[in-house]
This record gives sequence, structure tokens and C-alpha cells, in this order.
Amino acid sequence: FDFKSTEFVKDVIPFYTRAADAGEAVAMVHLAGIYADGKRVSKNINLAANWYVKALSKSTSSGGSFDNNESAELRARRF
Repeated sequence: FDFKSTEFVKDVIPFYTRAADAGEAVAMVHLAGIYADGKRVSKNINLAANWYVKALSKSTSSGGSFDNNESAELRARRF
């Protein structure tokens, strides 16, 4: 995910939030990254950790996995 502009990030947050609320683990990971990064939005470690943990829970309960460089589990454990 590339954080090119503040406007872009602020525009995608509602879409990622709707998808994450609907159970999409990848959207959860993206939201977590946005809030953990804090470069284009106010940094919120608690919210980031919450989304990482939800993504991990979703992934492990469904037998899924992530094709990211770093797993959601490792990201969640940072917090």
C-alpha cells in the first residue's frame, strides 16, 4: 500500500472500514497499516493493533493466509 497523498488515504479509509466491518481481512490489514504508519492520518496504535488482531483472528478462523511481506500475526505481535 502506497501512502502517496493525504487526500488519497483519507478517501480510502471509509471504503476500507466498510470492507473491514464486513469481514475482509485484507482491508483490516490495510486499515491497521494506515493507523500504525500515522504519516497521512493521526497515528493511532490502539486502533492499528485492534485491526491487526481482528485480521489475524479472521485469517486463522477461516484458514486463510496473507500474501504480504509480513504476516498479520507478526504485525499484531508488535503491539
